[in-house]
Amino acid sequence: MHRGIRSEIGYREGFDNPFMFLQFSFLEASKVNGVYRIDPISMLFAKIPETLKLKLGTDNLYYMIYRDAIPWTYQFFRRESAQLSSLAAYTFFTRINKRLCPYLIRWHWTFIILLDFAERPFYELAQRLIYYHYNVLIPQTQDLQVLNTINPRLWLEVDLTRVFIIALVTCHIAFVLFAMLHAICGQYFYFPFLTENVELHIGPRDKSSIYSGGGTAWQEEKK
Repeated sequence: MHRGIRSEIGYREGFDNPFMFLQFSFLEASKVNGVYRIDPISMLFAKIPETLKLKLGTDNLYYMIYRDAIPWTYQFFRRESAQLSSLAAYTFFTRINKRLCPYLIRWHWTFIILLDFAERPFYELAQRLIYYHYNVLIPQTQDLQVLNTINPRLWLEVDLTRVFIIALVTCHIAFVLFAMLHAICGQYFYFPFLTENVELHIGPRDKSSIYSGGGTAWQEEKK
């Protein structure tokens, strides 16, 4: 009884959502009851005569489609769509419909995208430093403690690495909070290289618009 209710609920949800219905049809329907394959591709292969199945080896083709092709294709599009969704939203709002999107939002949104590319080397550097600190230096200090020996240079390297990691993380958090504060207050800020590239994409601020936000003194200097 409980299983029947759950099946009915899943059936209704599948028909309410077209995407979920297609996903269920091609990926999940073949698992119903563990015996019968009622998905569209199975129905198509079921129409092939047995003699033709033996000659062409359609069973191998069927399992190749279901075990390899469909899962790989589904995961590929799911992964790519997740990565491209933010860029597609940015393009739609700030490029295609930029007349409807305030300059303040377009400026900070573009800055975030450029910052994501610029901060990746620092993020990877922090990861490598953390790995080196905890998986190389710390085990060496533990070995020295076991041997009851002292290596001042090793301890200096441990301290310097820790300080550098803390400084890197602190500077990054401070810069993000600095940028967020300006965005919340409707202001802009100048950062070398990034600000120029942002304004190359979206252009200068329109002073006549009440939605343009705060001042951009560096644009005045260029004029």
